[in-house]
Amino acid sequence: MSRPGGIRGKPFGGRAAAPTAGFGQANSKNQIATLLKQGRKSGQLNLANRELDEVPAGVWRINIDVPEEARDVTLGSTEGNWWEQADLAKLFLSSNKLREISEDVRLLEALTVLDVHDNQLQSLPHSIGDLARLGRLVVSDNQLTRLEPAVCRLSQLQFLALDSNRLTELPVDINLLQSLTVLKLDKNKLSRLPDSICQLRLRSLSLNNNGLTELPAGMGLMTDLTELLAHNNRLATVPSLEGCRSLSRLELPINRLQEMPVVSPSVKDLLLRDNAISSLPDSWQAPKLMTLDLASNRLSSLPERIVEFTTLERLDLSNNSLTSVPFIVGTMSLKTLLLTGNPTRGIRPAILQKGTHALLQFLRERIPESDSASTQAAVSSLDVMTSDTAQQLQDAHDLASTRVLNCSSKSRAITEDVLVSAAGASVTTANFERCQLNQVPERLEVLSASLTHLSLCHNQLTGTLTGISALTKLTILDIRSNTLSDIENIAALSSLRDLFISGNRFSRIPEQVYLLTSLRILLAESNQLSEIDVAGLSNLTNLETLDLGGNSITQVPPTLGNLRQLKSLQLMGNPFRVPRIAILQKGTAALMEYLRDRIPT
Repeated sequence: MSRPGGIRGKPFGGRAAAPTAGFGQANSKNQIATLLKQGRKSGQLNLANRELDEVPAGVWRINIDVPEEARDVTLGSTEGNWWEQADLAKLFLSSNKLREISEDVRLLEALTVLDVHDNQLQSLPHSIGDLARLGRLVVSDNQLTRLEPAVCRLSQLQFLALDSNRLTELPVDINLLQSLTVLKLDKNKLSRLPDSICQLRLRSLSLNNNGLTELPAGMGLMTDLTELLAHNNRLATVPSLEGCRSLSRLELPINRLQEMPVVSPSVKDLLLRDNAISSLPDSWQAPKLMTLDLASNRLSSLPERIVEFTTLERLDLSNNSLTSVPFIVGTMSLKTLLLTGNPTRGIRPAILQKGTHALLQFLRERIPESDSASTQAAVSSLDVMTSDTAQQLQDAHDLASTRVLNCSSKSRAITEDVLVSAAGASVTTANFERCQLNQVPERLEVLSASLTHLSLCHNQLTGTLTGISALTKLTILDIRSNTLSDIENIAALSSLRDLFISGNRFSRIPEQVYLLTSLRILLAESNQLSEIDVAGLSNLTNLETLDLGGNSITQVPPTLGNLRQLKSLQLMGNPFRVPRIAILQKGTAALMEYLRDRIPT
């Protein structure tokens, strides 16, 4: 029986025996046949990363041609009911050497996902517009200079990735994509966008690394937009975004802005570093703002009304021209305040280096008409004041005023009296860095009522870390650069947000770490980790930063890409071969998407 498409004599579509498409000379036909057979059963075909320079013709006819296994049908055959095949719904052709996609793609009428990223495509076929069910189209990392207008006919398309191409413009009819919610246009050569783009119902629009000089005036009408990213463009102004009532994250770093943009009251994260903003507006509403990044601008003053942003957690004002900071800033509930690189008078570099808590304390203490009696009372109430020597008074005053116990490099003997004094002053930070410790200081538990930050880094701690489980108010634990391999009962530290275990000998992340549901930062580079426990990490629903670089990890599970809460993931310096370094260098968002695309379905 001979069928159209060349089942007999020629492999799947009429090409002679010379196999191209990167499958190797010996078994190319068998490999293709096996993959097509699997694709008919599952409705999914993955030909990614096979060095294809063209798509085998049988791929386009997978739902038309009678499969090879049906050539000889006998009454006793039980070959899997070949006629009960699934229409191909997902086709993955990424990371090959494809220069074109055949017009025959129209034959895949049931296709919902088409991924051709990381190829050498210069255009898309006109017939792609006939794929009425297509919901996800990924064409990143190609050589497109224009977007085929037929793409605008894809009425069911929800996700369109065109980043890392050579696009100079978009079709005017892009507004026809009324189901589109995510549009990625990073790393192209766009200088402007069509006004019609504002008619889309996008939730995420990414425009990083283009040459945009303006955004459409109607962008403020995009009421569904939750995320707008436009790093590294040439924007001098931005239209009012006050009408973007769903906007949560706005990123405009590395542009030419001279004024703060008008934003929606819904904005939580506003990133404006590396612009030319010289002042904050007098009337500016952002009642939900949590992150404000104004680093590397031209701010010369900070208005006192900054304290009105009561939800603000992170404020970065580094590398500006601030000569002073209102003392009232010290009353804010900031988790991060960065002021380095400013010509501030009255704030010594040593204060800035102590971190946010010490800096806020420093500012609070200088608020005019503040009552200094509380400090004196704290000093006089210290139980360990057995004499009134000048040194004891000075030590007590330092503890009470800064609430920091600094024993780094043995600058202070770590005696029980010192710890009890620190407890009396309700210290929140204890620094035991470079003290040559081979165990946690005895009686450290006396600080449990107030201690939130503990540093034991650069010591000689070995084996299992003990003696910290009573410090239940800790939010930051730094044990870098020791020779530790485990931590005893760390689950007791339920308030822990930041955990630094880099430069030790951990062969795995301690299992109890995965019970720390408040954890936001986990730095574990330069250990002996051999695998990634995705199941454990998935319990850390607040985790935003994960550094596993410089370990012995040989495989990266694709399901790691499902941890969508991660904003920063570092994996460099491990012996795994996939993902390639080129993928790692693209950043966290690209890496996570890469991993998700490789999850078997």
